[in-house]
Amino acid sequence: MLIIPDKIEIQLTNLKGEKLYLKDVLVCIKINAALKNNIELSPFKSDEKGKIIINKNEILAKIEGVFDNGLMDYASIETASHEVEIKIIDQSAIFERIIYISNKLETINRNKEYFKKTARNEDLNMLLNGVEKSNKELIELLKLYEISFNKKLSLDCSTIYDNWNKDQIVNYSLVINY
Repeated sequence: MLIIPDKIEIQLTNLKGEKLYLKDVLVCIKINAALKNNIELSPFKSDEKGKIIINKNEILAKIEGVFDNGLMDYASIETASHEVEIKIIDQSAIFERIIYISNKLETINRNKEYFKKTARNEDLNMLLNGVEKSNKELIELLKLYEISFNKKLSLDCSTIYDNWNKDQIVNYSLVINY
């Protein structure tokens, strides 16, 4: 069972383990699902010391935002796996998000008549609102990515794999080949 840490501290480091003082490096957290779909939370941004500090309330707010957009079928966060991944957001992750939102919108447009015939306008409105919210989030992510340090990074960055199964403060080093 997933237990979200009270505080998460991530220090960017090079291959030698030395701290990297890189501001505006964007990372995402993927919470693996025990049932249904994984939960991707982003962006979290490094400060001028190359450190990303995330508290439990930030994680919970992002989770609520993901569930609220209504675009995917999620099980409750309480049933999520305790396995998480933390990684640098790269261009491929942004392109995947664009493709995902585009496919969702295409599916909604293709099924509009079904929603109208079955008097399920509230479902259609919920999905359209979710797409609109996701589009806004994507535009914000693209703007952040444009000014972030991520574009200058090699794709050879580490991924952190961990188990969140107790309340605590967790510290990680995220290795960047820079």
